[in-house]
Amino acid sequence: MYVEHWESFQHQAEELFRARPLHTRYVLKFRSSDGKLVLKVTDDVQCLKYATNQQADLKRMEALNNTFFRLMARGPDSTAADAEITAEAATHVVVPPTHQPQPSQPSPQQSRKPKRRG
Repeated sequence: MYVEHWESFQHQAEELFRARPLHTRYVLKFRSSDGKLVLKVTDDVQCLKYATNQQADLKRMEALNNTFFRLMARGPDSTAADAEITAEAATHVVVPPTHQPQPSQPSPQQSRKPKRRG
């Protein structure tokens, strides 16, 4: 079924994934015949579709894609706040410098210049 409003589609799609995470998939398809981008989310029992020809909706679709990635990686009980906390913590991680060996001195054969023959 096609959902008219993005907010409704996003909410229903997230709920569908949370209910059956192992069976839910989504597909993004461009229909060039009418210039529409169609996003379909299904679990083989219920099918949700959203179609648009507005460029502004691409950012919304990208945000939904990121939400699905988060839900897949952290589980269906994950929230957006979890992702923000993790992202904030990741920016404050201090990584110790790695030990880099000092370059060795060139052997006498390596330091010689080739002789010119004349």
